[in-house]
Amino acid sequence: MQTYFASLRDQGKFSGSPLDILCIQAIYMELIRKEIFDFVDSWNNHKIRRQSKRPNHPTGRPWMMYFHPPPDVQLYGHPVAAQNLTQLQSDLTEYGMFYYCDFYMFLY
Repeated sequence: MQTYFASLRDQGKFSGSPLDILCIQAIYMELIRKEIFDFVDSWNNHKIRRQSKRPNHPTGRPWMMYFHPPPDVQLYGHPVAAQNLTQLQSDLTEYGMFYYCDFYMFLY
């Protein structure tokens, strides 16, 4: 995908202007999100093999190791206070669909 965007630039079809960036986001954002999701899914489901020189090295699939750890694993997670979650949610209300685009892009 990166080479495709570079070819658009090299052919003079992408200048990097705010309007060009907005168009690329509108056209390709769903594809980019899918590529990222596929990568994360592949990574989280790949098998970590045993290593002879590292006997204490964890093995298995990252997703399973995270959500279903073996009984001898110590969990270091701490519960989060509801008050902290409420504060975080209120802090993030300004982030919306258009947060990462400059306002003047929508004036074209």
